Amino acid sequence: MRTVLTILAFAAVFSVGAMGGGTARAEDRLALVIGNSDYAIGPLANPVNDAGLMARSLTEAGFDVTQASDLGYRDMQRAVVHFARRLAASGPDTVGMVYYAGHAVQAEGENYLIPVDADIQDALDLEIQSLKIDTVMRSLESAGNRLNLVVLDACRNNPFPAVSRSGTRGLARVDAPYGTLLAYSTAPGEVAADGTDRNSPYTAALARTLRTPGLPVEQVFKQVRISVMERTGNRQVPWESSSLTGDFYFFPPAEPAPPVVAAAAPAVSAEPDRSAEIAFWNSVADSGDKVQLESYLQAFPDGLYAPLASAKIAALGQAPAAPTAPAAPPAPAAAPSHPYDGTWRFTWEVESGFAHSDWCRAGESGSQDLSIRNGRFKGDMRSEKGGRADLKIQISDGGSATVETYIGSWGYYPRRRTVLNVGEGSGWGSISAPSGNSCIARMELVRLN
Repeated sequence: MRTVLTILAFAAVFSVGAMGGGTARAEDRLALVIGNSDYAIGPLANPVNDAGLMARSLTEAGFDVTQASDLGYRDMQRAVVHFARRLAASGPDTVGMVYYAGHAVQAEGENYLIPVDADIQDALDLEIQSLKIDTVMRSLESAGNRLNLVVLDACRNNPFPAVSRSGTRGLARVDAPYGTLLAYSTAPGEVAADGTDRNSPYTAALARTLRTPGLPVEQVFKQVRISVMERTGNRQVPWESSSLTGDFYFFPPAEPAPPVVAAAAPAVSAEPDRSAEIAFWNSVADSGDKVQLESYLQAFPDGLYAPLASAKIAALGQAPAAPTAPAAPPAPAAAPSHPYDGTWRFTWEVESGFAHSDWCRAGESGSQDLSIRNGRFKGDMRSEKGGRADLKIQISDGGSATVETYIGSWGYYPRRRTVLNVGEGSGWGSISAPSGNSCIARMELVRLN
């Protein structure tokens, strides 16, 4: 039989993958909250206040919150890297969230978070002195956890005239990676208000709305959008990009009360129905035939007339026949082996990539036979050029499989997960480098026996 596992989704370097959560808080929850107000170019009134409000709200929702304020460039870098490593160490079931309030700008289609010590004279300074939102997203994505939320209350007016001439208003549109929801305080290309109160309209609405029990995360942000539009007279329209495939709740629905079951009335013991036994005995009692008397004993060894039947048989000079012993129960069937155990062939070939890496040259490929036992394989993945990665495959009884790779030469970067389902044909996945580049590869897992 030839069975092919087709790749349905892939993870690239710095990616956080994941499905949505259930109704219980069984998963760990980690959050990084940053508010930058004290800018050298001129302070903002509310980001530090907004970060404090969001940190308190997320703590109430069960998040372990790391809060930071007025960070320079190096400290912002360290905060993001440290958080991504904590997220990876916490395990694949962890939910992660990053919240940022402060200045952010776009130039040449790229979005940048601005540290408080930035001195931006032109677009080149942006590259050197600020943090790309794409870098933050990819840093999170590397953790391999199941779900991430990224919230940016950061689309205020561009404070850098030189960059304003080369850029546009607000931030550029970014599509959320698989398993991620990305939320902006206003639509791409627009600017958001800092707010005249202690908090921005967006953060105030989000902190209030996420406390609603049983409200899915997508509905939380929909309600926030409605609130902000009403508050600003439709001048500010929050926007989200989501690739979540399941449900997540900041506060899960209340557990339903168990149904009240009336206590059962005590059972009334009743005499067993002996009509069949009495009829049988009446038919053999006066026969004087030991065979018929023995048949009664075999049918009713503890019957009402068993002593009398034994006495009659003894009187006839024949000991009663012993009741037939019940047949021994059949031996339990051996536990079936895992339905996907056997020999499989794993092949891959790079479709497009970058030439300086053995793993990502176009045309680079590999093929190897694997022995799946108890639905699992753990070993090496090797390219024909000599590249090596750890390879781990796990297949469920229903045919859903997870493939993880870990390229040790790339340091701490964690495993890349690829979700597989039973199907026909091959599928696409990606192999990625710490630089953020990635190559696209066609992968196939074929059963040989």
